[in-house]
Amino acid sequence: MLSDPWRHWAVHGPWSRIVWPASTLYCALAVVRQRLYKTGLRSVHVLPVPVIVVGNVTVGGTGKTPFVLWLCARLAAAGLRPGIVLRGYKGRNRGVLRVGADHDPAWAGDEAVLLARHAMGPVIASRDRV
Repeated sequence: MLSDPWRHWAVHGPWSRIVWPASTLYCALAVVRQRLYKTGLRSVHVLPVPVIVVGNVTVGGTGKTPFVLWLCARLAAAGLRPGIVLRGYKGRNRGVLRVGADHDPAWAGDEAVLLARHAMGPVIASRDRV
């Protein structure tokens, strides 16, 4: 049994050799996508408000949700009106949903409802975050 549940993502072993071809393809596609943006063949969305993206390259459990709550509280304390936009992972909603504290987590996504219960501003769940 592993002492660190995420250690298997960082070690080289039989599974890393098996998935290596897929990771190489993924990397190539990411490079192509990046070049499409740089050449203007894919468009960048410019929004009328400042945006802070909180993300991570590690699979779950890294503290993004508590950090978003902390950051929103600090921004609100500074007189700003932060809102949260997220995908609504595992929720059945397919449109744009303003999530309330009383929403069904199966519909809006459990993280969206948790944020709506604790955040000081609006929480919006949508597959298309732009």
